[in-house]
Amino acid sequence: MTVNACLLIVDDDSFDTRFISNAIRKADDSIQLEFARDGADAIKRLEDGPRPKIILTDLNMPRMNGHELIRRLRDHKDWKKIPTIVLSTSTDQKDVDLSYEFHANAYLSKPDNLSGYDEIGAFIKSFWLEHVRLPS
Repeated sequence: MTVNACLLIVDDDSFDTRFISNAIRKADDSIQLEFARDGADAIKRLEDGPRPKIILTDLNMPRMNGHELIRRLRDHKDWKKIPTIVLSTSTDQKDVDLSYEFHANAYLSKPDNLSGYDEIGAFIKSFWLEHVRLPS
């Protein structure tokens, strides 16, 4: 069930942001999408706005990268339970390992075509918003 589902997309690349947001909207246009350009912007949005059900973050961003964002989320009493999914171009196993070390909930590779983004959008809707019981 996706009623009142809010997803925060954290990525400095406007093309990737557009691709993933279009894919999520294609899967379910009732999902509310919020956007941040980097980890620092994401922290500000969390302080000021509605708490998302899920955070989808890139790793390589200015000011505050995805690893630092995840670490900050896990250290904060109000944000530590928000499921956080990494969506990155990095295939470096060190990035994967560090993401899980900081307690990311999943690590996905950015696809190289639009149908790959559509698959990720459908996966997020189906798995994370319909099958998984999310924390309050």
